[in-house]
Formats: sequence, structure tokens, C-alpha cells
Amino acid sequence: TAWFLLGQSMRFLVPLLPVLAAVIGTGFGSIPEGTPKKYLMLLFVGILGFHTLLAGYHHRHDFAAAAGFQSKKAYLEKNERSYRTAEFVNQNLAPDAKILNADEAHMFYFNRTLIRESTYAETKKYWENADSVEAVLKNLKAASFTHILYSTRSNLSPHFKGSEKSIPVLFVNPENRIASALKPLYTDRFTDSEGVKTEYFLYEIL
Repeated sequence: TAWFLLGQSMRFLVPLLPVLAAVIGTGFGSIPEGTPKKYLMLLFVGILGFHTLLAGYHHRHDFAAAAGFQSKKAYLEKNERSYRTAEFVNQNLAPDAKILNADEAHMFYFNRTLIRESTYAETKKYWENADSVEAVLKNLKAASFTHILYSTRSNLSPHFKGSEKSIPVLFVNPENRIASALKPLYTDRFTDSEGVKTEYFLYEIL
């Protein structure tokens, strides 16, 4: 119940599965032998079998990659939204590059220093004492940031949390013209299997 109310991310439910299995096994063990138990067992086997087929269909492309019929690179480019952008960053940015990430959660494949803007803003408030876009960027450059990665998703509303001078708000409000104060390096659009579009914009801080 807590999992359902707080968020349906599967990784939060997986640790409970052994406990649930023990509970279900205990429950079956307490049912007297006979026809009702037999039909109940068949019902549960049918339900589990059906969900196994659904899971197999859902992960059919994963099995192809795991079996070696598809390369790791091709699989990730098709299934991991941040992979192409991470590849560009890893191949084209200097090893000491420091990127303000506003605000992509998928950071695993980046081999450069990537710092979430939402976290950095809470602790540093980098826009304080800045009266212009240029001053905000100057503060970031003084903190050794060399680049900004800005991302948007079609199923999420624009990120307005924080100061009106925070990087996400500056990008969302076109009148701020922050992009004109940066050097564009890379853009990419990824559409997942559910039709959600993610766009990436990588800029160098001049």
C-alpha cells in the first residue's frame, strides 16, 4: 500500500518480493488439501504464467542484446535517452570539464564531472548578487563550471523551482536570452517506447 501511494517505481517494490513470497507460501500451506486448493493453485499458476509472457514481450529487445544479437552501443542508443549525449560529452569535452546539469537524472554514462543544478542551487545559490544573465554565468565560471547541459521532457512541465535567475528558469523564459550568451555545442532528441520526447542542449560557458 505504501509503495502504491508513494510512487510506483518497481525498484522500491522488488525488496519486498521475498517477504510476499513467504507470506503467499504460508497462506497456501494453511489451506486444507482438496479440490478448492487445487483450483486455487491452477489460478495462481495461470496468473503468474500470463504475467511471465507479458514480461517476456516487454523485454524482448533486452533479450536480443543480452544474447549478443545486438551490440551494447546499438541497444543503449535505442533505449537509454542520455547515452548519445553522454557519448558526445565523453568524446569531445576535456577530461577536466565541469558541467552544470539542468536537470537530467540519467547520469550513469557520463565520464565527466556532472553536477545536478537542483542540488547545486540549494547549497550554493549561485545567482545571488547577480543582476544579469551574464553575471549568473560569471558566477558559474568562477566556480569552475565550463559547460551547461539543459534538458527538457515532453511529459514534464517546465522546471520553475528556485530563483528567477536559476539556469532552468532562464532557459524556460525566452526573454532572458541565455542561449545567446553561451556557445552551442550539441543538441539531441530522444523518443522512448512510450512516446516521451527528451531534448538535450549542451553549451559552453564563454
